[in-house]
Amino acid sequence: MNDSKMKELLAPDFSTRPWWADAMVTPILPAEVPAKVDVAVIGAGYTGMSAALAAARGGREVIVFEAGTVSSGCSARNGGQMSSSVRPEWEGLSHRFGEAAAQGIVEGIHASYNFVRDFTRAEGIDCDYAETGHFVAAHRPNRMKGLEAWAAGQRRMGHDVEVVSAADQARYVDTPSFHGGAIVRNWGALHPAKLLDGMIAKAQEAGVRIIENTRVDAVKESAGGMLLQVGGRQILARDVVVGTNGYTSSATPWLRRRLIPLSTYIVTTEALDPARVRALFPSDAMVFDTRKMLSYCRATPDGKHVLFGTRAPYDPANPASSVPIAHANLVRDFPALKGVKIGRGWGGIVGFTFDEMPHLGSRGHMHYAAGYCGRGIAMASWMGNCLGRRLAGEAAANPFDVAPMKTMPLYTGTPWFIQPMFAAYRVKDMF
Repeated sequence: MNDSKMKELLAPDFSTRPWWADAMVTPILPAEVPAKVDVAVIGAGYTGMSAALAAARGGREVIVFEAGTVSSGCSARNGGQMSSSVRPEWEGLSHRFGEAAAQGIVEGIHASYNFVRDFTRAEGIDCDYAETGHFVAAHRPNRMKGLEAWAAGQRRMGHDVEVVSAADQARYVDTPSFHGGAIVRNWGALHPAKLLDGMIAKAQEAGVRIIENTRVDAVKESAGGMLLQVGGRQILARDVVVGTNGYTSSATPWLRRRLIPLSTYIVTTEALDPARVRALFPSDAMVFDTRKMLSYCRATPDGKHVLFGTRAPYDPANPASSVPIAHANLVRDFPALKGVKIGRGWGGIVGFTFDEMPHLGSRGHMHYAAGYCGRGIAMASWMGNCLGRRLAGEAAANPFDVAPMKTMPLYTGTPWFIQPMFAAYRVKDMF
């Protein structure tokens, strides 16, 4: 797309800074890279900060290394939708692992959701949490049959779900592009950056040190713990927590081989009349479609913008390059927004696994939680807390250790198979 066409899409004050990032207000206290540390955490997102906070409150000395800034990962860049969901659903879980293990997983996903809700209330973190419900919209009429089966499976896992006809869907999302759907009432939404900012504030109060713009280049087992290569220096840590998820690098090759990084792209519209936004989202529900090439949308917490996320390439060197794709998909789903300009556009990397399950575990003194498959707000926060409590000597249940974390032959962390797979998904979405 040429520059003139791109300018037609962008608001005069367009920015590639995430809409959420303005809420990151907690200052990062000065800290130096030490020669030795008790617990080293890699990644200052939900996983890392939740683990750091729990470990520090349990008496461990903790330092967090963040390759960028604390707002550069997906924890401050996601859509803010929080659910207690997992793939596969009940039938797939019970078939794969047995009913007892499947029930443990279901209890785990509910525990993750409840953890974030209760944690923010107990800690006084105002992150705009609300039980808005999630509306899964049929992008074609023939998707309704599948949604009825999906809703039944969700009810088996303890979720409050109602199938909604096309005639009634305007209660949740008002657009002619969808053909009914299902509403999950007990799922919610929050401001993702406010949650992370609150975690950072609490962690620093507990004595956690955070060092931004400091990449860990290698992690190796050593006598008495782990040896980290950081900016040409070696640091000895008794324990290491890897909380990098979709941003996992060659520093931890074993974990990188087991994670599939997928890009997602989000735009927000220019500021609109709140009544216009409310007309599209009358109940404030989070909205997802049934495409394999998933899109999702919501009103921002201030009610002035539509936030729209979609599968699109994300180039950190040119973060505005995916605006045309995102805008086209936005207008496809919301024809009433034709002519509305894009105020912000940014991307991020989501971590998937080969079995579509999150994993929490340890390899010697290296501890990890990852593979949230687009459901990271609740799961990353809870799993990080579980890791931190374990490091503090507490018993913390792990219902997600029912199977080893898989990889595939010759895979090293670069998903060469994604583009052919996405091409097939686009065909499926059409029919």
